Amino acid sequence: MLTINKLSIRAKILFLVGCIIILVLSAISWLHVRQLQRELMAGIGEQAQALAADIIANIQKLRETSENIEWILRLQSINAMALFNLKKDGGVVHVAVLDQSGHIWGHNRIEQRGQSVTNPTLRAWLNYPQPKIVLVNEVYHSLIPVLGPDQRYLGTVDIGFDSSAIHAKIRNLLIQTISLSLAFMLLSSGAMYGLLNRFLIKPIARLQEVTARIAQGELDATIDTLGHDELGALSRSVAHMRDSIREKIHALQTYQEGLEDIVKQRTAELQQALIAAETANQAKSRFLANMSHELRTPLNGILGYAQILQQNPRFSTDQRQSLAVIERSGNHLLNLINEVLDLAKIEAGKLELNPEPVNLAGLLTDVMAMIRIRSANKGLTLNLDTNDLPVAIQADSKRLQQILLNLLGNAVKFTERGNVTLGVFVLGDECSQSAQPSNHLLLEKQEIKRVLLCFEVTDTGPGIPADKVNDVFKPFEQVISMAQHVEGTGLGLSICRTLVEMMGGRLELMSKRAEGEWVATTAAPRSVPQLAHGTVVWFTVNLPGVEATVVDDSSHHHVGILGVKGKAPEALVVDDNADNRAVLVNLLSPLGIPVRASENGQTGLAAARAQRPDVVITDLRMPGMDGFELIQRLRNDQQLQDIVIITSSASVLEADRGKSVAAGSNGFLPKPVKAEKLYQLLESLLGLEWVYAETRPAEPEVLQPPPTQLIEELQQLTEAGNIDGIVTLVETLPSDYSVFAYQVRRLAEQLQLNDLSTYLEKLEI
Repeated sequence: MLTINKLSIRAKILFLVGCIIILVLSAISWLHVRQLQRELMAGIGEQAQALAADIIANIQKLRETSENIEWILRLQSINAMALFNLKKDGGVVHVAVLDQSGHIWGHNRIEQRGQSVTNPTLRAWLNYPQPKIVLVNEVYHSLIPVLGPDQRYLGTVDIGFDSSAIHAKIRNLLIQTISLSLAFMLLSSGAMYGLLNRFLIKPIARLQEVTARIAQGELDATIDTLGHDELGALSRSVAHMRDSIREKIHALQTYQEGLEDIVKQRTAELQQALIAAETANQAKSRFLANMSHELRTPLNGILGYAQILQQNPRFSTDQRQSLAVIERSGNHLLNLINEVLDLAKIEAGKLELNPEPVNLAGLLTDVMAMIRIRSANKGLTLNLDTNDLPVAIQADSKRLQQILLNLLGNAVKFTERGNVTLGVFVLGDECSQSAQPSNHLLLEKQEIKRVLLCFEVTDTGPGIPADKVNDVFKPFEQVISMAQHVEGTGLGLSICRTLVEMMGGRLELMSKRAEGEWVATTAAPRSVPQLAHGTVVWFTVNLPGVEATVVDDSSHHHVGILGVKGKAPEALVVDDNADNRAVLVNLLSPLGIPVRASENGQTGLAAARAQRPDVVITDLRMPGMDGFELIQRLRNDQQLQDIVIITSSASVLEADRGKSVAAGSNGFLPKPVKAEKLYQLLESLLGLEWVYAETRPAEPEVLQPPPTQLIEELQQLTEAGNIDGIVTLVETLPSDYSVFAYQVRRLAEQLQLNDLSTYLEKLEI
């Protein structure tokens, strides 16, 4: 079947026609041979009847004169012999006369007389009233019944004919019939093939050729549709299909052309929209940058002079507290500006992390110190709860500190009484292969130990309403009522969540009102705190741990600096704002550093050529020659190209910082200027050594332990992680316990609570 299916339609038609012709001719030949065989048998019967007529007539004549049928039949032997001798050349092989029981009374051969017929086929037809021809043992027996006058059966005349002669005649007739049939089949097949080829095969082949051309895209191919039969209908259908395809393609081309025009139009509109959006985004960035610059410039004067005046020993304690209020207010305003700028960076996708080795204990100490004043002013207890923390980690210290300060600041802000606790715990660690080692560590691939840290801030505040828990991380969202309204932009938690996600973690929150239940932002909240009400904010990050030796621990507080060891460097301050110039002059001049000020880049360049200072501190945005051009001019001057240049600007654009570095700046000092940052830059870039007004007192040689009750109280504060309580308690001790107070305060401020607990246990013993 598979082979036939692979044939062409022409071969299939020829095969089908040939099979039909063969079947028809075979049937005709078989019927013809059967008819010839019947005619031949009929001829044999007629010949036998003609031969047996004399014997039958003689039997009937003798029957009229005698009743002895056996005697009459026996007398026929002579007739049978004579008849056989007469017709044996005509194919007769025997002539016999039999009675009703099959006994042979007459036969042309004497030895057969008196015998009986034993063949059952012959015996079955002996009493048959009609002539019958039976083939037995290659002999056709023509059995002719002999009837009396009363039609009573008397016997049978059996005339045998040689079957080989008859079969030879049948074979000759069959050969002739087959020959004629084959000849007719060839003629009819040729004629039928010609007719089929003309009226069926060729039209189908032409239709096939046309459909193939249409399939290849020749839609103008001509189709013969004149026929009125099924092929004609099929051809007309194909022609209709061709016309439909042509129309559809034309319509599709028209639609495609229109669609291309629409796409071009939409693309142009989208491009214009993108340009407009980019222009608006740039305008927003410029606006924010300009506003930040304009706000930071007066803040530089406010915070700068607050720092300068706080160092003046002539001010009273109340005046110093007032200056501290001014500084805190300025820093708060600066934090608000930074939050808005961070949100703009997040929206623009430009906020990045800058990981570096960080002393974790030092970072936590700084964070707690910054929050301690605010918590103490509200009468809150500030606690730190830790376990065995790593000495150092690889993280963006600025952003991690920003997150913790924001979370702790919110907790202190919304808590009226009770305590605020910062918990930092190690949940686990693992080792991984560093594919790109940090330049702060080693210069080759190494195995890095990663630490899974959990940071959490818990407060005993009023809690957050259950329907507002999931809104706290939305920008500009404050979930408290107007009666409880406090300062802030509502951006802190939104920015913190983004920063935590950039670190690979997720910021979560759970809270409880006094009259409600604990509600969390996650489907799998942590264990419920044992608090009547309050809020817990936490996040988990997996950070690389680093060796303590690779952490730069050179940063120290530049408090009480009197001057510079050795020769003081000369400085040139270039800034178009007189207040900004005055801030830098007043921060450097008391240290014995000669400072000269210029109001723009042109005068600054002239002053640098005339003075040849050791360091130039320049603003970027100035009329005329700006800071970028000034830096390039200095770097292109062979006599001034080695001068240390520090860029001091209120610009928050990373492009400006990068551009200043590319121009040749050695450092960047953001405005508002912090004295500590300024002194750090001068120390690192110029290699200065400061002279301090006072240093930490040397540890006395004699240790005077305090009373046992005081040690037990310190143990309780240590177990609670209350750093503020420990420091406050030891500060009240008299000078006799200075060694003990020094040790306890040092361990507490360095967050080495386990060592502090061990130290106190040894004293109790």
